[in-house]
Amino acid sequence: MSARIFAKIFILSGVISFTGLLPAATELPVERLEDAREWFNEDHCQAFAVNLTAAEKTNSDRMDLFDNRLALVDQTRLAICYEVFGFENLYQRMETTPESLHAIDQAISTARFSGDLASRAALQIAKYKLLQQLNPKAENLKDTYLEAVDQALSAGLPKIARHLLLSQQQNSQFLSTKNDQVQLQLNLAASYNIYRMPTMLSDAAKHLESAIELFDDSVTITDLPKLNLMLADTLFKTHNFQDSIEPLIYVHQNSMDPREIADASFLLGKAYLNQYIYKDAIPPLRAAFEFYQSHFEDSPSLGKQLVLTDYKLALANALRGDNQSDEAIELYGNVIDTRRKIVGMSNESTIEAYSEMLKQRFRLGQYEQADETLKFIQAHGINLMHISKP
Repeated sequence: MSARIFAKIFILSGVISFTGLLPAATELPVERLEDAREWFNEDHCQAFAVNLTAAEKTNSDRMDLFDNRLALVDQTRLAICYEVFGFENLYQRMETTPESLHAIDQAISTARFSGDLASRAALQIAKYKLLQQLNPKAENLKDTYLEAVDQALSAGLPKIARHLLLSQQQNSQFLSTKNDQVQLQLNLAASYNIYRMPTMLSDAAKHLESAIELFDDSVTITDLPKLNLMLADTLFKTHNFQDSIEPLIYVHQNSMDPREIADASFLLGKAYLNQYIYKDAIPPLRAAFEFYQSHFEDSPSLGKQLVLTDYKLALANALRGDNQSDEAIELYGNVIDTRRKIVGMSNESTIEAYSEMLKQRFRLGQYEQADETLKFIQAHGINLMHISKP
């Protein structure tokens, strides 16, 4: 398909959107991203490429295939398939002209109104590829490339983002400063962090470690406490609690941001708690709880009130482990009251708090109080059997 026809379709789509004749969302079909992801594997891409190419040939004398709105999604899917799996690049079939670039810009403007993140990512990739062909030394080429990476990450398409990042890993134009080099490692880490699978999180941690090694005084896009907090959080998600402690202590000792320190304190306390080191867990968990209590306790936001119960529950668990029973039970009761009011009796977070308090009462021999609580819970049809935390 020629660039001129391609441009005409996209520009027409943009005009309809901006004049308000049709809702903007109808111009680029909005698909649930979960549905769209089924296209992003090699078998589907190969089959789709063959089918669409055949359809193009049979419709060579008329543009029905491209004039309907589904064609935009088809173009997007095919573009992403080519980009990820190395098929013949769709955009090489377009004339490499400023007109083609203008057509892509028009399509990006329309896609902003559609909510279709996958389309926006594919179009931004197309813009970068065309600009690279038109003017490899363009001043805005690096920004266009980084925007394509950001759009792919925002759309939940980490493989596409990594493909772009790794393809430019040796590009001195894009990696001329320490900021660029650190940004590359951060983007690669983000591409592995999206689905939070243990093996991918381990890869994310390696890239964050690389970013920390690259860091020097010339880096302005972030700072070492933030990088260490990101690394610790990633290690924590892989259940690598011991290794998360050192970067968390670094944050605690070097950050100038009170909220950052509180977040590091909470993770540090949880890291000790998950290793049953209760006495060491209490001070950082209490510090994090007191910080967020001072910010959230009087807030009208139910969400903030609910978040505060997470800090209370973690502290209560540490206190229970250290045999500081009275304060632990008081905190459990507070957590239960708040969660019952906000999310109800049957919510898993409420059940978790009930379970922890019951376990503590049984350990203390407070059988009568435990029995009363258990009867109350059972009267609401709640089963505690699936809660088995230490």
